[in-house]
Amino acid sequence: MGAVEVRRPPHRGWSVVAGICLMVAGVIFIVAPAFAALLATAWFGATLIALGVVLSIGALVYRGTGWGWSLTRAVLAVVAGLLLLAQPVAGLVSFTLVLGVYLAGAGAARIGLAASWYPFTGWGTVLASGVLGIVLAVLVFAGWPRDSLALVGTLLGLEAFLDGFALLAAAPSRARDLIDG
Repeated sequence: MGAVEVRRPPHRGWSVVAGICLMVAGVIFIVAPAFAALLATAWFGATLIALGVVLSIGALVYRGTGWGWSLTRAVLAVVAGLLLLAQPVAGLVSFTLVLGVYLAGAGAARIGLAASWYPFTGWGTVLASGVLGIVLAVLVFAGWPRDSLALVGTLLGLEAFLDGFALLAAAPSRARDLIDG
């Protein structure tokens, strides 16, 4: 067997640029969470409209068995997207409620998983993760619907900031690769 060749990712310098851009976007989203939340809602609405257009073209071009159901699905996607664009706050409030239900369910499932793993290594981390999921769900429900804009926007901001931070943290080793290169 031969040695495994480790390939360096191309454009390592872009990690720094992308990291900084993500961190700046994250700070903007944290400072203006309503802007971030409404932007995400509008993006999702536009995506649903684009999906509906593509699905309707497919349904009309390929008029096989069940094409009416495919067209119905396409129309529903367009209508849902238009509703999100027309009423972004209502859409975001609904999304926040679904997020709370998901966090509670996922947290409970992780607690159950941790119980089934006890006393094996890692069960405590899974348990802590499950408890954190439940705590986040309680925070979502406690502030719903009043805090929907702030909550979603802040979470998006934290995600973008941490993504950027991770890229910057990896950049020094990539910079050494460029110098040694």
